[in-house]
Amino acid sequence: MTGGLALDTGLLAALKECLTEQGLEVEANSIYAGAMGAAIWGAFRYDKLAGLGLLPTCLRRPALRPVAQSLRATGRTTSGGGSEA
Repeated sequence: MTGGLALDTGLLAALKECLTEQGLEVEANSIYAGAMGAAIWGAFRYDKLAGLGLLPTCLRRPALRPVAQSLRATGRTTSGGGSEA
């Protein structure tokens, strides 16, 4: 079982009662599975829509270019390293 419902003790008890033969396992980090899937799907959709030129103006990345250029001009990077080679 994955996702936020994996922490619902009532749901787990009901499922364990119904699935006595198969068993039920819940991993400690299973609550993050849905969030990771949503993030991956969102990145895919962003790239797909950007490639088709269908992104709303407020979601277009070029607005971030002046910030990146400014950081490069001062020798700072977004990754925390020094100057770019």
